[in-house]
Amino acid sequence: MTRKIFSLEAKRLVQSLFDEMKKYREIEQLSGVPRDILRLWKAKSLMSSDWIASEERQSPLSSIEREEIVKLYGQGLSCTKLEIQFGVYRGPI
Repeated sequence: MTRKIFSLEAKRLVQSLFDEMKKYREIEQLSGVPRDILRLWKAKSLMSSDWIASEERQSPLSSIEREEIVKLYGQGLSCTKLEIQFGVYRGPI
């Protein structure tokens, strides 16, 4: 299954809607970006202002990365932090 890669324009639109304090539902309708991805982008935007230019991960997780995710999740690290750390969306986690 291939996941959609969003353009810089889509990310800029989403950031402007974040800045306007729009709700996730409204941003999803206006941009076509699913809410789970919006939540990740919101977390990234709160951590760094240059999140828009960051590259999206192209390769699947390795077995070592999967084991590390399970270990860190077991230690209480949130899914959102794991998504950001490993550059993936919630699905693989």
